[in-house]
Amino acid sequence: MGTFEMLGLLFVALVVAFGVVYLVCALIIGGTSADLPHEVQGHTTRDERKMRPKDPPDPLGPKYRPGS
Repeated sequence: MGTFEMLGLLFVALVVAFGVVYLVCALIIGGTSADLPHEVQGHTTRDERKMRPKDPPDPLGPKYRPGS
């Protein structure tokens, strides 16, 4: 095995090791996605849907709405 192959394998091993250490530290420090607020996860609760403003009433009424 030549010197370049050894250097390549060493580089790959270092990248993998740093990746594993990064993931372990991120899990220890940050926890899992269940700890994040619902907005970050993309879920909305029923209470948040209730608090959203409703569509304003149609000023022309339903008979002028196209398609009805």
